[in-house]
Amino acid sequence: MKKILSIFFITVATTLFSQSSLSIKYNYEYNWKNAPNYTIPSLLKMGDDKSLFIIDHSKNGFNDDELEANNIIQVKLKNNFVAYYKDYNKDSIYYDNTIIFKHFPTKDPIQIFKWELTKQTKTILGFNCQRAVMRHYGRTYHAFFTTELGFTHGGPWKFDGLPGVILEVYSLDNEFKITATEIQLKNEDITIDNPYKETKKFIDFKEYQRLYQKNYKESNKTEIDTEGNTSVRSVSKCQIECLVD
Repeated sequence: MKKILSIFFITVATTLFSQSSLSIKYNYEYNWKNAPNYTIPSLLKMGDDKSLFIIDHSKNGFNDDELEANNIIQVKLKNNFVAYYKDYNKDSIYYDNTIIFKHFPTKDPIQIFKWELTKQTKTILGFNCQRAVMRHYGRTYHAFFTTELGFTHGGPWKFDGLPGVILEVYSLDNEFKITATEIQLKNEDITIDNPYKETKKFIDFKEYQRLYQKNYKESNKTEIDTEGNTSVRSVSKCQIECLVD
């Protein structure tokens, strides 16, 4: 009996950890103050050493009239999505930042988060997950990751650096949440292309933050028209990260 159980365990382990590609669908939720809540579908594709996370902003559920009524500025994106490409061999993430309508291709290290593991666990889509906590640019985040998918890294958006794949992450202020809704494991190689491979110039996040703060100071002002009416122009201090103290 012991020998049979041992063979069964080896077979299961081999099947589980020989997977070479992973696809996860997420719901990417915004719950910002003084703005309508909305959810955007997103997708993570992972191979052994690369991943691509895509947020499809064309499916945010708003039409142009609703965006204008709620003072939401929708930046026109190439192909209507934002992509976060990670190369784990180079510890590099490539993505596109924006300020108003201007684009700033950005490259940074993947390993930037300082997670603290906790003992809390829960099950997400049938996989056992452990909770981790960290603070990043003005927000505290809780994440649940699993080691049962055969990958020792991976997650949506920039989130990464845990010993497994992140299936859920949310900010403690409840303004932001990403939750896995569907997982597919395949025992086959996939090609993940870098959507920024033709981009010649990148900035890092520190430079982007400096540019954002400059725009914040220039844009946040009180204006008085010729009839004495007062209006306030404003740019948010926070997106997912809080960029202005």
